[in-house]
Amino acid sequence: MNHLFRECPVSKSVWRELSDPTYMMFPEAEFIEWLTKVLVLLPLGKCRIFCGLLWAIWGDRNSRIHNKRGRSSQEMIKFVNGYLTELDGLKTVKQKTMYSEKKWRHPPGQTLKINFEGAFDERRKQSASGVVVRDLTKSELHSGVDSAFAAEALACRLATQMALKRNKDKYKI
Repeated sequence: MNHLFRECPVSKSVWRELSDPTYMMFPEAEFIEWLTKVLVLLPLGKCRIFCGLLWAIWGDRNSRIHNKRGRSSQEMIKFVNGYLTELDGLKTVKQKTMYSEKKWRHPPGQTLKINFEGAFDERRKQSASGVVVRDLTKSELHSGVDSAFAAEALACRLATQMALKRNKDKYKI
């Protein structure tokens, strides 16, 4: 590992191209120590580039062995920067679609619309559940269970009971 990522002429060329001395610091350190120290010292943006270049160097090594061809340091840097830009673009698109506002519309006629949801935060050991039954008016019921599965099951049961009590002909659950 030490040779591939630090001593190989291709790797040395990649780290020199980046013009940041951090990548070439700790020449006497073993690979794991070097990797750890560099990751600790670099800001997040440069960590992303560093990790991407480790991946590109590894891929280039495999390509040189199996396909008998490799990329230059400039090509690897361009590839990683392009890849990270693409990932950032996907994140932006995903965030825009995640927060798109959906407007609720009441169900047609005498139909009840029953929505239920449950979730469990493993880290905090907290759960939440809820039921919303809507026709032309709305009402919310129930909260508090031990697991996401239990929350979903209880919420479904309550939603179904409410629909049956209201004696409506049609249900959407």
